[in-house]
Amino acid sequence: MLGLLPAPLTRRRSGSMRAGFGPAALRDRTLHARMQRAGFRHCVIALPGGGRIGAWVGGSGPALLLLGGFGADALWQWHAVAPSLSRQHRMIVPDLLWFGHSHGGAWQPTLESQVEAMTALLDAFVPAGRRIDVAGISYGGMVAWAMAALHPQRVDRLVLMGTPGDVFERDDLDALCARFAVDHPGELLLPRDIDGMRTLLRVGYHQPPSVPGFILRDVHRLHYSTYIAEKRALIDDLLRRLAATVPSIDPSRHEALLLWGRHDAIFPLEIGQRLQARIGVGARLSIIENAAHAPPLERPREVVAAMQRFLSP
Repeated sequence: MLGLLPAPLTRRRSGSMRAGFGPAALRDRTLHARMQRAGFRHCVIALPGGGRIGAWVGGSGPALLLLGGFGADALWQWHAVAPSLSRQHRMIVPDLLWFGHSHGGAWQPTLESQVEAMTALLDAFVPAGRRIDVAGISYGGMVAWAMAALHPQRVDRLVLMGTPGDVFERDDLDALCARFAVDHPGELLLPRDIDGMRTLLRVGYHQPPSVPGFILRDVHRLHYSTYIAEKRALIDDLLRRLAATVPSIDPSRHEALLLWGRHDAIFPLEIGQRLQARIGVGARLSIIENAAHAPPLERPREVVAAMQRFLSP
């Protein structure tokens, strides 16, 4: 059974008595207040097997699910665009399993688990039989793609940001690792220290902000120090799929907007062009200038405008 649990508005981190203090926690509270002023509320949904999903819900209109990538929680990734989008959409903005307020309990750390958890979340907020639009960035885009492939009756249009769908190949992985001088993507996506955090800033932003080391250390503690084994397993699960069949969407059932930062170094623009060709006439490729792997943070106005044009009735 799914259940709605009380959702605290201060972040709690297992084993951390300092979670409510420091610059990262202050930023957390500021973003919470911003979302509440925009009419959002935070909910926690219980899953079978001891799991739970934290999600922000607000706005009115057709439902739109926003799925974040590896990194901080959904609030930190989507706060710059969710309030604007909520003027035309009923927004559901969850933390994926093992990120933010969500964890999988006894669930296995796989793409299928993420899909089933997000489908269960829809059961709590979207009337049965209604298809919804889904947007995802990076890993969240992979979850969105798999949702459309495995549950096409639940997903209508897709907005995929810097995410490869089913066109990512072994050569792409080798090139990614070579660009960042790593042997495994986890070395990049799961930073261990301040140097790793600075690398993530350079990956996410075309023009990275200057952030003092003590703030990076605090952000790492609050957002990047939990569920490391499960997150590593999620990456390994994706890598195993390079040698196996990847769930694929039916292009005749799903229109797709592909939003790509011009300077994305994780999944370069060529991959977006390849994905557009794979989907065919139902796909539109929109390039966000002066952006890298995190356009919703670096160019939120452009992202909102592109999404509103695509999702308008």
